Amino acid sequence: MQVLLNAGADIDRPDCYGKTALYCAAREGQLAAVNCLLLQGGAVDCRTKDRETPLSAACRNGHVAVVAALLKAGANPRMAVDGQTPLYLAARGGHVELVDQLLAAGADPLERMGISRFFRSNSLDHMVRKKRDGATDTGERERYETIVQRLQQCSIGQRCRHRQADTAITEKTPLLS
Repeated sequence: MQVLLNAGADIDRPDCYGKTALYCAAREGQLAAVNCLLLQGGAVDCRTKDRETPLSAACRNGHVAVVAALLKAGANPRMAVDGQTPLYLAARGGHVELVDQLLAAGADPLERMGISRFFRSNSLDHMVRKKRDGATDTGERERYETIVQRLQQCSIGQRCRHRQADTAITEKTPLLS
């Protein structure tokens, strides 16, 4: 890969599916390749034709070190793919460390594209609780319970901020007659 980059290969040239080298390396958990591509200036928030990003692919597959590298390089933890944020993908996979990383990077547990705020607050929690309740293995059940607790802690703060913003907007917006 380094030989090709040194010879002038286009680092962000996608294949016919819109997948770049960075996307493929992130999806497969290849940390050394991800770091090399990031150092060479690879587009961290590039999207495939299916609108997936390197971060969403790494979250879907549970690659903790790759997610950390992408977030450090500035990957947007709030970019959704078909309404599923990287946080949603990490939580669905039971990846506690990824959930922690994404929350620390500013991921919003209330955020999912195309869903009202009322349903946002329940959709991720609901999905994780369903996974927890359906888990047959004790370790798996504990992982999902940990994720439920992390999301609840973060959601309380997020809900308060959203409520304050809604109140401010309502107070400034006159009622229509």
